Amino acid sequence: MKLYYLAYGSNLNLDQMERRAPTAKVYGSGWLPDHQLVMRGIPGRSYLDVIPSPSSKVPVGCFCMEDSDLSSLDEYEGYPDLYKRKTIELPIHKPDGSVCVLECFYYQMVTDDDLAPCSKFYFEECLQGYQDFCFDQTYLANAYAQALHSIRQEQDLLKNCILAMKEKEE
Repeated sequence: MKLYYLAYGSNLNLDQMERRAPTAKVYGSGWLPDHQLVMRGIPGRSYLDVIPSPSSKVPVGCFCMEDSDLSSLDEYEGYPDLYKRKTIELPIHKPDGSVCVLECFYYQMVTDDDLAPCSKFYFEECLQGYQDFCFDQTYLANAYAQALHSIRQEQDLLKNCILAMKEKEE
C-alpha cells in the first residue's frame, strides 16, 4: 500500500530519508496550513515540530512510500511516545508542475515541551533537507531564533530570581 508522508525537518534530507525509508521517493512539496515550525525539547536535544498557528504555514516535502517502511520511520520519530501521526488532505505540487490533492500523514510531538535550540548536527541535517527541496531557509532560521530567544528569557528570569534571593539574604 502506498502512503504519502509530509516531512518538515531532518527527513527532508534526502540522504537521511533514503536510509530511514528506502522505498520513499520524492513526490512533490506543499504547505502545511495554519501551523508554525518550532524547535522543542531541551537545549541540544530538541527537534523540529509543527504547532497550530492560524495564518502561518510550514513548507513540507511529500514522499510516496510503501507501508513496509512505516515501522522504521515510526521508530526514528519515536512514535508513539515522542511523536504522534496526524493526517491531512493537502494540495501537493509535483515536480512536473501539476498539483494533486492527497491524503498525507505527518508527525507532531505529543508533549508541549519548551522551545529550545537543537544541536548543530541536527540543524545541519535539517538545513541540508531545506537545500534538497529548495525551500526558503528562513523558516528553519526563525524556528532556531525563536528557540534561542525563549532560552535567553528563561535564563534572564532565573538570574533575576537568584539576585532577588541574594538581596533577601542580605
